[in-house]
Amino acid sequence: MKQVGIEIPKVDALEKALGIAKYGADLPAQEALYLKVVRSPRPHAKIVRIETEEALRIPDVQRIFTAKDILGKNLVGTITKDQPVLASDRVRYIGDPVVLIAAKTEEAADEAAKKVISGSNKRVLGAQTEIIDGREVHVIKVLTPDGRIQHYLIDAETGEIIG
Repeated sequence: MKQVGIEIPKVDALEKALGIAKYGADLPAQEALYLKVVRSPRPHAKIVRIETEEALRIPDVQRIFTAKDILGKNLVGTITKDQPVLASDRVRYIGDPVVLIAAKTEEAADEAAKKVISGSNKRVLGAQTEIIDGREVHVIKVLTPDGRIQHYLIDAETGEIIG
């Protein structure tokens, strides 16, 4: 990379060191909205659905954003833009951002966040790590709502479902 070995000056370092830098909370906010991030409670899961209809009916909720609402590339990152702003098809860690809720009150945003959290209605029965074909694989066994047992093989290095 071209940045290695090159000092990149922080243009706001002096203001921050002196305590005079302006942050978003320092600016006047007239008719500002509260923004609530709904994060994944699961370490690795496929996003089956995101239900926004009921949350949008809550008074003071103005808008709900998902990955589909991001214009352009849904990627951010300090050096390499490789981190989704909002998860689109799957979450890869606990705390992965999935939904943004904009509301007139903090209470409305919190209430809406509880309404959009959904999942696959599957219950994990067990998980173990095995070596398969020379690579480390997580074997996950889940019980589906209709009583079937499904097995998932997840590559431990990449986090991708391989079977």
